[in-house]
This record gives sequence, C-alpha cells and structure tokens, in this order.
Amino acid sequence: MLGELQKKQIIFETETLCVLLAYCLWADLFANRMSFLYVDNEGTKFSLMKGSSENATVDAMAQIFIEIETHDCGKLWSPLTCARMTRTNR
Repeated sequence: MLGELQKKQIIFETETLCVLLAYCLWADLFANRMSFLYVDNEGTKFSLMKGSSENATVDAMAQIFIEIETHDCGKLWSPLTCARMTRTNR
C-alpha cells in the first residue's frame, strides 16, 4: 500500500498519510479557519503545498488532501508560507 514491498524505508509515505488522516478526521474544525500545519518531513510539506509528488503514493495522497482542503475552504498555513508572507509584508 505505501510501497513497503519495493522500498526499505517508507517514512515519506507514512508521514504524508498521517497528515491526510488527521486532516480528514478534523476537517470540520479546519473548515473556514486559518490553521497552522506543521510537519517535520520536507517532502511531505512541499508535496502537500503543491498538491503533487513524483512519488506515486504521495501524489495520490496530496491530490486527495488538496480536494478536501478546497472543498472545506481550508486555510492552512505552513512554516514556509508564513516565512514568505512575513518577508513580502515588510
């Protein structure tokens, strides 16, 4: 399912799955609210920000994440987004 049959480590896929599951579980709490999303896996963070990945498993999860966020009018902020906004607002 996460690529464990082909790969030795699946941390990228696992961390992305955790974010997706948490967001699905608490989507009602995030709807129409500004929320802060923190993940310590750079691959997960950037894949969710752009809605795609070269990794097929993560790509599917990122697309689902974007669909849910768009449908629920989520307003997620990541540390990278906040840093960019801080620099541009000076």
